[in-house]
Amino acid sequence: MHCDIVALGNEWRAALANMPALNPGDALVYDRSYYSVVLLYPHYARGLYAVFRLKSNANTVFAAFIAGWHRRALVSVEPSD
Repeated sequence: MHCDIVALGNEWRAALANMPALNPGDALVYDRSYYSVVLLYPHYARGLYAVFRLKSNANTVFAAFIAGWHRRALVSVEPSD
């Protein structure tokens, strides 16, 4: 387990700086920062998993899922969504 605590810092910058120490299949959990395609893509590119706390209106794809009846879904998210 690796932990980096950044006082009043930029969580995105800290996350990106620590990615070289991670291995494909590792998972990162973000609590302070909300989801962003800008932060998600580097995880995807390195084979990492990312878990984000989401606002219910984070984007149209997530809002549609939350409004629907499905409990699971595989969706494609584009930066414009």
